[in-house]
Parts: sequence; C-alpha cells; structure tokens
Amino acid sequence: MQDKKSNPEFTQIRKNQSKTAVLLPSSLTESFEIVLARVVDLVNSGAEVEVIQCEGAVKGCVANPFNIPFACRHCKSVRDRALTSLALPVKKISFNYECNKKVEEIIANEKDDGDLLISVNSTVLTFYRRKKESFKKYDPRSYLISVLYDRYLEYSRKAYTDTCQIIRESKIKKLEFFNGRIVPGYAVLKAAKDEAIEFSIIEVAGVKRELLAVNNEVIHDFEYRQKALKDFIKFGRADENVGINFFESRRSGKVTDTVSFTSGQKFGDIEFSDKPILSIFTSSTDEFEFLGEQWFTKSSKDPLTFVEKLSNLISHDYRIVVRMHPNQSGDYTGAAKKMEQGFRALESVELIAPKDSQSTYELIDKSAFVLCFGSSVGVEATYAKKPSILVGKAVWDFLNIAYLSVTPEDVYALLKGRIQRKPQKDAIAVGSYYMIGDGKPGALSWDVENKLFSVNGQNFLNRKRLSPSYYLCRVFDRLLRLK
Repeated sequence: MQDKKSNPEFTQIRKNQSKTAVLLPSSLTESFEIVLARVVDLVNSGAEVEVIQCEGAVKGCVANPFNIPFACRHCKSVRDRALTSLALPVKKISFNYECNKKVEEIIANEKDDGDLLISVNSTVLTFYRRKKESFKKYDPRSYLISVLYDRYLEYSRKAYTDTCQIIRESKIKKLEFFNGRIVPGYAVLKAAKDEAIEFSIIEVAGVKRELLAVNNEVIHDFEYRQKALKDFIKFGRADENVGINFFESRRSGKVTDTVSFTSGQKFGDIEFSDKPILSIFTSSTDEFEFLGEQWFTKSSKDPLTFVEKLSNLISHDYRIVVRMHPNQSGDYTGAAKKMEQGFRALESVELIAPKDSQSTYELIDKSAFVLCFGSSVGVEATYAKKPSILVGKAVWDFLNIAYLSVTPEDVYALLKGRIQRKPQKDAIAVGSYYMIGDGKPGALSWDVENKLFSVNGQNFLNRKRLSPSYYLCRVFDRLLRLK
C-alpha cells in the first residue's frame, strides 16, 4: 500500500487545505485521546496540521497543578510515544517558553484577568464541585485549594500570552482545542478571539461519545446547545426508536448519554394520597453555575424561594413533593446543603433528599403534575404522559414538551386550568438527540464497559500508569474530592 505522504494526490489535497493548529492537552488526562483522535481525523481529511505541545516549562496545568517535575517528564514521554505510534505527519510547535512580552503587556486590565478567573472557578467546580471557601478555616486542604486557584490563574495567564505569541509567530489562521471552558481552554479561546482567527472547540457527545468540532462557537453556551438541537431535528436526524430506548433505559437504571442517577432507587416508598401530587424536581445548581448565568432564570437560580411561594398558593389543594437531584449529594459548595435545610423547614412540602432511595420514576408515575427547573425530568415526564411544567431554561424549551412558567402565580394558573399532558413526539426527538448527539464517527472510539477512549484502537492509559507521578497527581485529586 502506498504511503500517504509519498502519494502526489494526497500531497495536492494537503496543499489545497488550510493549515490547522491543534493544542494537545496533557497526555495524563482523558481528553488527550479525544484531541489526538481529532488530529488523526484532520490528517486523514488531507489537512495540514500543526500540533502545539507543552514541554513542561509552563507550570500549573490541570494534570499537574502542584508542579511535580517528574510528572511533566512522564507526560511528555507518554505524548511522544503516542505520536510516534500513530505515525502522524504533523509539525510540532513548543508551548514551552516564557513570553518575550511580560504578562502585563498583553493582559492590560483587570477585566481580562477577571475573565480568566471565571475559567479558574469553572474548572475547580467541574473537577471538585467546591469553591475556594468550601473548606473550613483549619482544614489543610483550604491551603491546597488556594494554591490550586493561584496556579490555575497563573497558568491561564501564561497560556493566553503564549498562545497569542504562537498565533503571531507561526501565522496560525485556525486553532483547535478541547472544551473551551476549563483551564487552559478558555485562555486559548480568548487568545483566538483577540487575535481574530478562526477556532474550533473539540468535545464528545452521545452515548457513543463521538467526536465533534464546533467552528467559531462556544460549545457549552446555551444558545449553541439549543441551536444544535434545532439543527438535529431540522435535518431529520431524530430517530423514534432511539428516543424511546433513551427513556426506557433511563427508567431501568441503564447508562444513556450520562451515568444513571437512579439505579439504586427503590419502588414502593411513595405513598398514595387523597390530594393530587405536584412533584418538583431540582437541578444540580452548582453544575449549571460552572456553565454560566445564561443557563439560569431568576426562579431556577433560587428554587427554594420559588417553591416556598408556590406552596403558599397551592398547598391546600395539592400534595407537594420535592425531589432533589441525586447528583446534588456530590455538591461540596454548600449550596445543596442549604437548599435541603430550607426545604425541610417548609411545613407544606415533603422532601426527598439527594441520597434518599425513593424512586424518581415512581414519583413521576404517581404525580398529577411534574415541575422541573431545566433538567431532563421535564422531558421524561412528558414521555410518561404527565403534564410537564418548566420553570427555568432548557435547550428543548422551544418544543411542544412542557408548559413554560416564570412565576409561582403562573404555575398556580396552570394548575387551576387543569392542563393536559403534551404529546410525546417532541420529547422522543429530544431523547434521540441525547443518545445520538451531534458528533461524527472517526478515529475516536469509546469502550463503555472499561470507560476508555481509544485512537485508531490504541489507548494510552497503561503507559500513563507506568510512573508513580500519575498516582501522586491522583492523590491530590482524591484529597480535594473528600467530603
């Protein structure tokens, strides 16, 4: 078989393609295989690819925030072996120098630094579901997380300045990178925007975790996510059988587009009552917080106040049951704990706490009406043939799935009007979107049983584990995740 690099037709294709630079994340992270697969896909498409890779001089990355020197050396070794084993014809650019310009010359004002700090906060919330003030004063981990914040901010500054300089010196016209929200993705995104070049954000989607690269849009923004769903439906990608499978799998506790939060729950613990049940399902507000304010409304940001006002209006006629999201048990910011205490103080409200075993689906089945603040329960209620009320924002809120409400008075009026359930059709389309996603098949594959990504059949986890530094970095992770 003729080698691609020696094939004149392939060479001509590459000349006709624009040059693309891809920032490789640390090889010790799961995102390494994801981005490496994107490089393979670009090369296979005939694109000329430049790989920007860290040489360990810029300290404080998410894989090694405490600057363990041999962790950096091991990271480079894993990356180099991976690139060699895949035999990729790419040019390499080192992301390893202190900029000739001082940080202050490029980050000229506090707003720029504030933008980067938002990314730092988002990263810590994503990885540890904590804030800087989450630990008690005398907990040694309060020092660790303070150091973490400082390192992430310093790293973001350097990532921004270095990326700006690389774009200028290497005359990069398009830059691709992972996520665009966590460190250093946001800093790289900011550099691409400020240098006025094209960019693509790399992610995975759907039950198959297929790769997608989104051009010149921020993949985690609400507007983009809603647009992606609209396009999915518009171009006829919705599949009824896949959508039905989504709901049936969720109900049986199987993994779908995400882990199951209901697999340990039990049927038989929801009592019948003379009053019709209004079930209210909260969302993991700390997780939405790291996505940004655009995902909230006033009511969804403060569900406790909303439920308190609503209960004053309807408690004589309805049994109100609040089901806090099971994933809120992992919220260490204090927000979920405060919410739980507030709900327990409401006399006319029954609470099912995050760790309680009562079945979400039994509650839906026994409810006359279901209310959510943006979670997928709103879609699942419609599939279960229950009237669904949405108080908040959801990417599917433009569809005929739920009754949209803003205030407790809106909900009261809906209940008084004895609203009927919506048709299942749009809910099934959304279920199929969650399962299929908007990725495309390529070099990346996902082993659902072992939870591993592979690139052209190769996974590099075993090589990552060859060094004690890999485990030492995981120890710091575990310390910060402990309650």
